[in-house]
Amino acid sequence: MHELPLVFFTVLVQTAVAVFILAWISLCFNQISRARNQFANIIAMSLMTIGFMIGMLHMGQPQRAFNIIYGIGRSAMSNESILSGLFFGLGMLTILFKLINKWHNLSKIIHCAAAIVGLIFLWSITRVYNIETIVTWATQYTGLYLFLTSLIGGGLLVATLGMPKLGSICFIIGALISLAMKSSYISFLQSVAPKLTAEQSSLWACQSLLLTIALVLVGINLGKITISSYNKTWKSSTLSAVLLIFCTCLAILAELSGRIAFYNLWVISM
Repeated sequence: MHELPLVFFTVLVQTAVAVFILAWISLCFNQISRARNQFANIIAMSLMTIGFMIGMLHMGQPQRAFNIIYGIGRSAMSNESILSGLFFGLGMLTILFKLINKWHNLSKIIHCAAAIVGLIFLWSITRVYNIETIVTWATQYTGLYLFLTSLIGGGLLVATLGMPKLGSICFIIGALISLAMKSSYISFLQSVAPKLTAEQSSLWACQSLLLTIALVLVGINLGKITISSYNKTWKSSTLSAVLLIFCTCLAILAELSGRIAFYNLWVISM
């Protein structure tokens, strides 16, 4: 599959940006320590780096990257690429300033700017695939499902990094919306490309199954955390951490399956 690098690139960078933004929100509301936020940022930038490296495989020749500059403002893909680089740069500066522990006000401004640019970057990804000539992509479902990946993957990864309530809630919201829209999404696709849609059935079934398993497990874990917190008896446990890691893997695999199906839907109307 020629688009396989893009599958990993989009899922990984969307997850990374969500981790960065959710960790920033948690820090702003004093829900996590600066050290934990720094660790989450490092994980986010590491995922971005892996995503960039895999994405370069799709580009083929590195010199093609210079073509991106000429399309700024005109090409959605150029805008996405520039915003991804800007977010990565600001994210790395955020980590650097916290390491040297100086210029705290400037560090806060850069941190906030990185989160805002990250949100715009997530939006720009949805614009890349809003192509009217590709009938299976020219729908509101495309943008919604692309954005939901951030909540699903990023939410669960944030939960494993010490923000279980916020991360679990984001995942549950994302997974529920994704599963709820699946039937109407597939119905739309069957009306415009029935053969291609039928060929993706196993991938969508895999995605739905993995999300459902993760949803049940995360829901049980969140319920346990909520009850324990109410009784003031909750504390992080190895079992809970392992469960969240397992569910994160399920969620990432689910989104990869769904993204492969999405790229397989490439069809140009005549």
